[in-house]
Amino acid sequence: MLDFLAVHPTANDPAGGYRGLGGAMLMGVAAVASAIDSPLVWGEATATSSTFYQKILGEPSIQDHFFIAAKQLEKLRNELLRRTGS
Repeated sequence: MLDFLAVHPTANDPAGGYRGLGGAMLMGVAAVASAIDSPLVWGEATATSSTFYQKILGEPSIQDHFFIAAKQLEKLRNELLRRTGS
C-alpha cells in the first residue's frame, strides 16, 4: 500500500532539489507491481494532487481515484529502466 506519494517540491525544498521524486516513486511502484505480477494499481488523488497524476499518467480526467493498467505500468517501468540505465 502506498499511502502518500508526493508533495509539491517547493513545499520542502524551494530550490527544487527534489524535482521528479514523485514520478520516480510511481515508476518504482510499477516495478514492484511487475515483481508481484500485479496487472493493475489502484490509487487515490486529492484535489491538490490530481494534477500531478494527470500529468504523470497522461490522463486528464483523474480527479479522485485512478487505475494504472498493465500497459501504463509497462511504460512507467520502461522509463525507470531508461533513466537508470538498467
